[in-house]
Amino acid sequence: MPDTVCILCGTNDFARELYPRNFAPEDLNPEVFSARRSPDRLHESMLRCGRCGLVYPKTLVDPLRLAALYAASRYTYAEQEGAIRRTYRRYLQQALRRLHGQPTSWSYLDIGCGNGFMLLEARSLGCSPVKGVEPSLHAVESAPASVRPGIRHGLFATSLFSRERFDVITCFQTIDHLQDPVQCVRDCFALLRPGGVALFINHNIASWTARLLGERCPMIDIEHTYLHTQGTMRALFRRAGFNDIDVFGVRNDYPIEYWLHLCPLPRRCKAYIGGFLRLLRGEQWILPFRAGNIGLIASKAVTDSPPSPLGMTETVSIVLPCLNEEGNIAQTVGAVRAWMGERGVEGEIIVVDDGSRDGTGEILEKMQACHGERSRTMTEGVSFLDYARNDTVHLRTITHPQNLGYGAAVRSGCDAATTDLIAFMDSDGQFDPRDFERLLPFLKDGGQMGYSLPPGGRVTRPNDPVRIGRGERGYDVVVGRRRKRADPFLRKCNAKFFGLLSWVFLGIWVRDVNCAMKVFRRDVWQRCCPTVATGALFNAEFFYNLKRAGIRWHQVDVAHYPRRSGKQTGANMRVILRTLRELWELRIRHQ
Repeated sequence: MPDTVCILCGTNDFARELYPRNFAPEDLNPEVFSARRSPDRLHESMLRCGRCGLVYPKTLVDPLRLAALYAASRYTYAEQEGAIRRTYRRYLQQALRRLHGQPTSWSYLDIGCGNGFMLLEARSLGCSPVKGVEPSLHAVESAPASVRPGIRHGLFATSLFSRERFDVITCFQTIDHLQDPVQCVRDCFALLRPGGVALFINHNIASWTARLLGERCPMIDIEHTYLHTQGTMRALFRRAGFNDIDVFGVRNDYPIEYWLHLCPLPRRCKAYIGGFLRLLRGEQWILPFRAGNIGLIASKAVTDSPPSPLGMTETVSIVLPCLNEEGNIAQTVGAVRAWMGERGVEGEIIVVDDGSRDGTGEILEKMQACHGERSRTMTEGVSFLDYARNDTVHLRTITHPQNLGYGAAVRSGCDAATTDLIAFMDSDGQFDPRDFERLLPFLKDGGQMGYSLPPGGRVTRPNDPVRIGRGERGYDVVVGRRRKRADPFLRKCNAKFFGLLSWVFLGIWVRDVNCAMKVFRRDVWQRCCPTVATGALFNAEFFYNLKRAGIRWHQVDVAHYPRRSGKQTGANMRVILRTLRELWELRIRHQ
């Protein structure tokens, strides 16, 4: 099979190997693919995407062979079924609460339903009819007679069911096993009725147990294909069209004997502990424990044809300053266009070439010439591999004949903007344009864009949900703050020192003053445009002008990724000296 790529980022540029392959093809058999078996720790070469955190194998098992292995696998967890029922029932009840006001009898589908025990639970909670899909023939044959007719044998696909049929779809510990989880989530979206709810529970590869146990963690297993974090699950469902996505940690109520079964201890040690527990008659004691699972509940919009996914009524200019970014500019522009197209954002992309001496100018000329034609980018993952013409997003380029500085490039782009809102971010691929969705809700008059603000004025974290509604408060300027800065140590030290200088000389205290992701209204730019700084001081002068004008601003945490290509110039001594000179000049001018 060919090498895989990250299903969210569409590339292996950020991937590094976590664990090498440790099995031979002849080790694959139906027993290895039986659910909840004793961990045997066989796995493919496992990679971790440094950009989104997804963990996945370097190669996939042949799909036909995989289907045969699952078909021949056996249902082996009858003893744990009662404890599993209690855990999943609790979260199913939570999902069903979203259906209040709708008919009390809800159609239900469980993906990877095993012997159908959750079909019985769903029926007891008022769901009817109840359906399931399960690849293991032995599990289907083990199902109670009352639900067996509703279970389809095979791998999940929309062809097994008619569209728009279910009010609730669940998937318990199954999405980790799928070779195309993106298509699975899209199929769930297609099969849900408007207003329907999806409930997924799966492993969390970013959990403390996974980090503590490393390669010995039961999650690292040949039958697990894509291992997710809370962030990757949210992104997966958001791209499929779901809204009101709630991601949370799952508490499992399992017997001590089952936790011992999962523990990476020698078999003899497990036998001694198990014997001691049986002596005390405590092997079936229930131990509630958050062992490292993710729960997700997401809804499908009630209306069949909702407005723009962001509900925006205003246009946006996104300014991308660049200098010698031939290895990044095409993917950055492609990512921005893809995001604007997917989320229904109208406006323009303004790329400012600040005297590049590499091939950046030639690339921009080609992009300008073929603007509107079908293009290809590997930046945004499988859903963005090919994006078609988007007549609501225009590409403009501005070229400086010589290098005038970062601030001069941003100023040229913002001065040329023709839209209601102006935003800018760097062109080096270290920011994700989707994070603008985290900034926009906090902008003043955000209610006109279908947003509401959470209570308080705290900095918003990257995984915090942004709920849709009508905003009552807002800010004139919203800026990003790199939660975990992916820069070299020296550059981080320079940033800390520069922040201290900004506080001493200008009286402004901003966490991550130079974060190059900001959004504001055009009238704010006209009032607070920096006039002194043409280099790296640009952001500090912008904040200084905001302070003098009494304009409110707010910070939101955004993601930051390693640079894939090119060289950073922020730690260059010439840039630092220029910044110090401009800082002194600005201080003198406004004394």
